[in-house]
Amino acid sequence: GDNFIPVPTLFPHFGKKKILGASCGNYHTIAWLDSNQVFSWGYNGNGELGLGDTINRSIPQEITFFNGKKVLGCSSGANHNILWTENGEVYVWGFNSAGQLGIGHTNNIISPQKIDFFDKIPIRGTVCGNEHTIVWSFDNRVFVWGGNFYGQLGLNDNKQRLLPTELIQLRNENVVTILSHPSMN
Repeated sequence: GDNFIPVPTLFPHFGKKKILGASCGNYHTIAWLDSNQVFSWGYNGNGELGLGDTINRSIPQEITFFNGKKVLGCSSGANHNILWTENGEVYVWGFNSAGQLGIGHTNNIISPQKIDFFDKIPIRGTVCGNEHTIVWSFDNRVFVWGGNFYGQLGLNDNKQRLLPTELIQLRNENVVTILSHPSMN
């Protein structure tokens, strides 16, 4: 059957709770609520829902790992996510074929994993491409990692990076936002 809904439709799943933000990948969605809860739904073949398995979900499921954590933002690539919290924690999960999770290897991660690298760096924002990730900070630094097949990391080469790498050219620039497309920034 066709699950396409061609008109705006009321989303009934959260009752009176307010959605503070949402991020969409190719076929999955992450939403964080004013109740300090995070939910995910959609395709989950690579663990992009962060639920500890690879079972697709057609209705929102709570990622209980984040219970009580105040989420400031989340970005989704095609099949991966990066989320940061009020107390400076940064988490990643999902597809990792090009190192887009920034954890030093290319194995998929099906539950949120903290990136300790950012413990002392005040995160201002994140954005994901298809297979790469970018983080910028309040102390005017930009970090990139993941697939770099077309030079989309801005590092003057085409080598993938498995760990966050500072984009020195933008150091001390007041980066307010960065936009991304599946293959380039």
